[in-house]
Amino acid sequence: MSPPEVEGIMGTHPVIKRSPPNAARYLFGPDRPVVIFEQNSLVEISFSPDASEPVKYGSEDLFLSSEKDVLEMLWAHSGRADTFEVAGFIVFLPLGITLTGFHDHDADQKAISCFVRGRWDRFGTRMKPIEFSS
Repeated sequence: MSPPEVEGIMGTHPVIKRSPPNAARYLFGPDRPVVIFEQNSLVEISFSPDASEPVKYGSEDLFLSSEKDVLEMLWAHSGRADTFEVAGFIVFLPLGITLTGFHDHDADQKAISCFVRGRWDRFGTRMKPIEFSS
């Protein structure tokens, strides 16, 4: 998706913060997603617990469910493979989802992001495999 397409869906003009190379963060407000573009293509969308709408995976509200349940459910849906911890994030590569603040119970850092394939590849060997089970 392009920036104009996202602005049309969001129905409002964002504050845009540019960062090299060819990247931009679109901020639509504290209760709205943060959208990141690289070379005018959407590469990531992030949600906070203040989101104006529920953030769901299937029927599960990810911010209202217990942190443990969310981690276990996403790990199961990822095929119990290619799930890593890096830089304070839990990265579910098969799902294209990251979580922060869930595994360490840090409410101030809690966020959920969805990303395009390859976005986390630059972390390579710094990614440490992690598992979640009941």
